[in-house]
Amino acid sequence: MTQILPTTTDATVTTPTLDATLTLALALASEAAYDDFDGKPLRLPQGWELAGRWTGWDPVFRGGSEERYGLLLRATDGSGAHIVAFRGTASLDDALDDGDVPKVTFTPTVGTLAATVQVEAGFYGIYNDTGAGMARSMRQQLEQLLTQESPSSLYVTGHSLGGALAHLFAFDLSFGPQAPVFKRLTTFASPRVGDSGWRDTYDTRIPSTTSIRVYNQQDLVPKVPTKDFDYHDVGSGFPVWFERQTLPDLYPLSRHALLNYIVVLQNAFASASQTWAGTFPDATDGQKTMTSQVPNPSAA
Repeated sequence: MTQILPTTTDATVTTPTLDATLTLALALASEAAYDDFDGKPLRLPQGWELAGRWTGWDPVFRGGSEERYGLLLRATDGSGAHIVAFRGTASLDDALDDGDVPKVTFTPTVGTLAATVQVEAGFYGIYNDTGAGMARSMRQQLEQLLTQESPSSLYVTGHSLGGALAHLFAFDLSFGPQAPVFKRLTTFASPRVGDSGWRDTYDTRIPSTTSIRVYNQQDLVPKVPTKDFDYHDVGSGFPVWFERQTLPDLYPLSRHALLNYIVVLQNAFASASQTWAGTFPDATDGQKTMTSQVPNPSAA
């Protein structure tokens, strides 16, 4: 499960070859985190069980609120493998935090940074802050859960806003006692998280083979906040390409939906090239049709 696979190389861009079973399990774990927030029965990936959950603080102008943000899953085979899965935007408070573009300084839970690292204030607030009767921050809850579980290997994932939180958590992990068991971060449709200092420090601490961003080249979310505001990508990018078949596609949620990402990946993994061109029903509206094309690795 932890094998680093070979890569395919474009003239200017290297695209990682993904472990299909692991990547789909991480995507399904991220989807289950949405189910948990919505109070629905959990649809966990095969071979995994619930080990814990945590909350985060949405520090918005209306006073803020505590919300469920993710699931800790444990492998059922007794191997000690665990998945930390963050959900994305699912409430008005989340959306307001997504737009909190000003930056704040990242401080690791353990250890210190040699250089100043600036990250998006809204993402960091959810990860770091508390409010009302919330006893521990998200990062403190995660630290306690991992201490209790003592994983032998750790995989981190998240979709959309959850991808941003997953990046913050993975970066934090690289300083702490769980760093040796941290095996892989795979995010789906994650926005950018921090400035050039964040990018440089992150990429120094976490190998590009360990940190993978799966993104739809037609999805707007992975392109924001923009580089004009000194926000930058980290790790390795794995592009896909899909949108509604009827053009112009004026419904951006279909290009961002995790379930649509999952369908494209399931079909792509059936090919040696890990790409897929075809059509499928839109997960956000089954009456609409999505089209998938082979992405251009050198395109944004």
